Amino acid sequence: MRQPQTLKIDKYIEKYKTFEYVYDFGDYWKHKIELEKIVEDYPFGYPVVIEGEGACPPENVRGLGGYVKFLEAWNNPEHE
Repeated sequence: MRQPQTLKIDKYIEKYKTFEYVYDFGDYWKHKIELEKIVEDYPFGYPVVIEGEGACPPENVRGLGGYVKFLEAWNNPEHE
């Protein structure tokens, strides 16, 4: 196994164009990362996220089921 801080993903992204990333192994939030464009004159030597689509769940809502319950409460003005 390699240490995460030594793993370089830029060549992998350029070759495969997409990959899945798991954030928070407890709640297992899976994200699809997709290369849309390579900016040739970009001043940094590493890939970055420059835009995202949609909002993410707040921390520690206990997975998908907890997020559904959170949204139900959030969208109900009469919820405690």
